Amino acid sequence: FNNEPYSQYDCIMHIRGSDFLANLDNSLNSVDFYIDAIKLLKSSHAVTNVYVVTDDLKYSKSMLDIIKSKFKDINFYLDHERKSLFDDFMIVLHAKSRVIGTSTFAWWASALDDKKSITMSPKSWKLNFNRKLVLPWEELVNS
Repeated sequence: FNNEPYSQYDCIMHIRGSDFLANLDNSLNSVDFYIDAIKLLKSSHAVTNVYVVTDDLKYSKSMLDIIKSKFKDINFYLDHERKSLFDDFMIVLHAKSRVIGTSTFAWWASALDDKKSITMSPKSWKLNFNRKLVLPWEELVNS
């Protein structure tokens, strides 16, 4: 895997849509979660370029339209050519920093990061259920 094209991004943001949109059991992250997570990340890290990894381009684009309006000083890049799951995993794994939603896919990529890059993630993954397993480099954000 060649991470070179993604090393220019200060942050990788993972947005999960697809099956989560129809599954009422999961805590689908609101646009406010992503906005709050980026604000918290910006309070301690320089964030000017964000690359979005997603399994649902249409859903992510609608979320990004709102997120972009809140951060005029950040360039967001949503690649409209779907990568392989392996590539998506590696992009999240090698991120300088990351914002992940309720996704074990993105969480495991964060957990395997030997650089222990700052990871902004939701405090709750299920409604009314706070997480018990938290990585030392994770910052929990109210969702």
